[in-house]
Amino acid sequence: YFLPAALIGATLVSLVVLPATAQEEHAIVRTAIDPDNNILVGQRITLRLDVLGLDGWASMPQLPRLDLPGALVYSPQSQGVRLTETIGGESYSGQRYEMWIYPQRTGEVWIPSFAVKIRIQQFGLKSEPVTMELSTEAIVVDVAMPPGVSGAMDVICSMELKVQQQWRPDRATAQVGDGVERVITRTIAGAPGMLLAPQEGVEVDGIRVYPKQPRIDDSINRGELTGRRTDSVTYVFEQPGEYDLPELTIVWWDINSRELKEEILPSLNVVVRPSESSARVGDLVAVSPETEPRSVIPWIVLFVSVAVLGGLVWHYKNGLQAIWHEMQRCY
Repeated sequence: YFLPAALIGATLVSLVVLPATAQEEHAIVRTAIDPDNNILVGQRITLRLDVLGLDGWASMPQLPRLDLPGALVYSPQSQGVRLTETIGGESYSGQRYEMWIYPQRTGEVWIPSFAVKIRIQQFGLKSEPVTMELSTEAIVVDVAMPPGVSGAMDVICSMELKVQQQWRPDRATAQVGDGVERVITRTIAGAPGMLLAPQEGVEVDGIRVYPKQPRIDDSINRGELTGRRTDSVTYVFEQPGEYDLPELTIVWWDINSRELKEEILPSLNVVVRPSESSARVGDLVAVSPETEPRSVIPWIVLFVSVAVLGGLVWHYKNGLQAIWHEMQRCY
């Protein structure tokens, strides 16, 4: 699941003695972050959460929900990694879980103390698992912007970012009323697609912009998260002319090479002509003076027919009245 969050920490261990009802068994909850220094905005920090039980196997029924202002928290759906350690001459067994945190602002960011519910199944005993609740310690770390990046820039930190652009259709000419769709797909390693900023359409005089809802697809393969975001904008040409749909620049920080990189998406030049329907309307208006006399003829015929019929009725009105009175007398 995703939650707004902030981040950070160092390694710590908590040794807890259970109450008598739990047979005074010992349990350990341990947290650590990687990396633990030189953290950049948008960079993934892995929060490792170890739970260990003395002479038994410790696990967590579910990961805790973290709400950390200033960061995004992603909890991968994983069963965790089994651990076996000897601590102080005693044997402990349990699991390691991970939560991925992506800071979204600079400065000190805190992970406060939070409760962890643990279940311990003792070895060699046919007893019900023991359930308990332990607490972690707070962690704080400094978060900075990548070198050469201002706070106003929209930048993402990753080991790899792939960008693809499509124009549908990819054309150089069009008519008024036609549209062209710009589709931008970004694939990022080690981060969810929702971290990628929207790519909105650029306003151009004479063109109406219709953005679509973005499509976000995340996948995990062998523990590695890949995020994908697809943004689509349709430009509809409302006036004839020559238009340049501008190029776009996407900036990102390469964690491996520790350098700022740019992905430039080429522009599209389109010459827009008047639509064929507009041209036909113009032709009709041009010839209308020649066709106007012929368009009056049907009205003249109708007027003459009505006048003749009215004259006949008036001429024979006395005879018609006599017939009408005779019909009334008979009925």
